[in-house]
Amino acid sequence: MRSWWSKIFGDSSAYCWFCQSPRPRMIGNPIWEQLCAGCTEKRKILAYPQCRVCGKPNLIDDSFCYDCLRTPESDRVVNMSCVEYNHWARLVVQQWKYRGDERLSRPMGLWMASLIKQRFLHRDRFLITYVPCHRKRVYERGFDQAKQLAHIIGAQLHIPVVELLVRQRYQDQPQSKRSRDQRLQALVGTFSYQRKQMDLSGHSVVLIDDVYTTGSTVRECAKLLRRANLQPVACTFARTNSEYV
Repeated sequence: MRSWWSKIFGDSSAYCWFCQSPRPRMIGNPIWEQLCAGCTEKRKILAYPQCRVCGKPNLIDDSFCYDCLRTPESDRVVNMSCVEYNHWARLVVQQWKYRGDERLSRPMGLWMASLIKQRFLHRDRFLITYVPCHRKRVYERGFDQAKQLAHIIGAQLHIPVVELLVRQRYQDQPQSKRSRDQRLQALVGTFSYQRKQMDLSGHSVVLIDDVYTTGSTVRECAKLLRRANLQPVACTFARTNSEYV
C-alpha cells in the first residue's frame, strides 16, 4: 500500500537528476521533468519562434537567423537542443565536462534522446555519431563527453552508434574562448572521416555534441559526413542565445 501510494503522490527517495536535491516522485513524469523545483525554475527551454535551421530562439518568425542567412545553404545543418545555454546550463556542463562528474551524462543523454525521438525518429536508415575529443583531451578529462552522450542516446532509442569522425588536431584553447572567425579558422583540418567497411550511403545521421554556440564545429563535421553521402542533423544538450556567444 505504501509503495503504491508513494508512486502516485511522491516519495522522498526521488532526487533531482542534476543537483541531487529531493523532488516529488510522480508516475509518468517525462524525462525533462525529473528535476527539483530549483532546477526547473533555473533551466530555460528554448523559446519560440526559432530559426528553422539552428534553433536559435527569439526571432520575429520561424525563418532564418542572421548566422544561417550568411551561411551557404549547402553548409547549413539543422540543430535541435534541449535547453538554452543560460547560467544554469553552463554550471551543469562545467560540472560534467571540466570537473569530471560523469553522473550527469545520463540525464543529459536521456533528455537528448527524448528530443530526438520527438523530432527525428520518423526517418528511415538512421544512425548516431558524435563530435569526438582529441585523444589528449580524453586523457586529461578521463572521458569523451560527446561519445558518452551518444552511447546513452543510442541505448535508449535502440539506434546504432557509429564512430565516423576523428579529431586530428589538439587545440589548447577551448572553442568557447574564441571569436566566430577564430573558431572557423581553428577548425580547418581538425577532423577527418573514418571510413567503415559497411556501406552507409544514404543514411541519416544525428551528430551529437554538448553545446551549440556558433555552429562552426557542427558544420565542419557535417561537411565530412556529406562527402560520405550521409545526411546529417545535429542534437546538442544546450544552445547559446546571442548574449552568450
